[in-house]
Amino acid sequence: MTVTRILLTILGSLALWLPACGAPESAPARESHARFKGVELYSWPGEAGQWLFSLVDGTNRLKSMHEIQGTQAPIVGLEALAAEFGQLAEGEQVYWLHHVAGFEYPPGAMRAKLVRAAQDAGIQLHMP
Repeated sequence: MTVTRILLTILGSLALWLPACGAPESAPARESHARFKGVELYSWPGEAGQWLFSLVDGTNRLKSMHEIQGTQAPIVGLEALAAEFGQLAEGEQVYWLHHVAGFEYPPGAMRAKLVRAAQDAGIQLHMP
């Protein structure tokens, strides 16, 4: 066996072995296009003192509590919400308006951080 053939065999084996070693996964891809009617953001305080959030596709109708809270696990905390913002398409329209009872806005300091996270992600956050 020549040296070249040995090196090619080793490199080929490494190429097959490395992905199975748990190499770090890349971050989920950002959406390529904004959603047709934007995204609605809902927030409410959790039982353990943390804030919970939900991002739901925009529609022309009011959503039920079940549609907002029951269809997917809530986003827990501001860091997780900022990560979700980073997966939305750049320029995405996010509407943070609570037309459904049971939802509320976090305190002013956290609200300011959330606005900053939206700006950093390049999305348009609309709120009262």
